[in-house]
Amino acid sequence: CDDFRVIIPTQAKSAATMVAMGASDILMSDTSEIGSIDPQLPNGIAAQSVIKAYVELKKAITEKQKKNEPYDAELVSISKIDPVLLRECQKSMDLAKDIASKLLSRKMHSRKPISISEIDKNFLDDSRTFSHGRLIGWQEAKKLGLKVEYVDKFDKRWELIWEIYIRSKIAI
Repeated sequence: CDDFRVIIPTQAKSAATMVAMGASDILMSDTSEIGSIDPQLPNGIAAQSVIKAYVELKKAITEKQKKNEPYDAELVSISKIDPVLLRECQKSMDLAKDIASKLLSRKMHSRKPISISEIDKNFLDDSRTFSHGRLIGWQEAKKLGLKVEYVDKFDKRWELIWEIYIRSKIAI
């Protein structure tokens, strides 16, 4: 069977959002949310935060050099960023883009592929969501191009889904 439907009763964040991206369609309601797919370091810091801090410091140094202003503070700050960590952060971001792109092009967007820049802007860039945990509800998920089927929370189908969800939470 080529169809793979994802049902999101509550939250599908980060890697679970990627799983949803690989589905033929996503079933969501008012209680459902997905999240960004930006990779997180073990200490909870977003990989893109490390990259952006480095880029911003480089830019500040370049601007101060042009104005012939001192940039010692920026040099001290940039020297504290581990180049290996920076490289690993970039690899993590590239991997997330690659996985999301492949998943979306297989099922969710097989007829109209979503571009890497759209994935980057809508699911990886923290300047849109500001936080890894920020919710993307069913309406926004649809606007972002995901194939979402909305089911009203009072619909009999959703009541059954919710019952299964609650019973599995209790059992586990």
